[in-house]
Amino acid sequence: MKLQIIANAQGEILATAIISKEMVEGDDPPEEIGVIPEPGQMIYEVDAPDNVARMSALELHENYRLEVKSPAAQLVQIKR
Repeated sequence: MKLQIIANAQGEILATAIISKEMVEGDDPPEEIGVIPEPGQMIYEVDAPDNVARMSALELHENYRLEVKSPAAQLVQIKR
């Protein structure tokens, strides 16, 4: 599953949107889909692993962050 994620420079997940095939390949796909970052925030598109795809948005925000320093952003589980 593809996710659009807004994160700050530290990789804290601030907002998410699910991008599904049905949304972009239907008979009348919308022109724009997604979330809009505020100043100081960046938007990333990542492939979410199956275990993350089954989580609620709250679980994702509480348990994951983005590694944004690598060439391609990656979801990283927060160690507690």
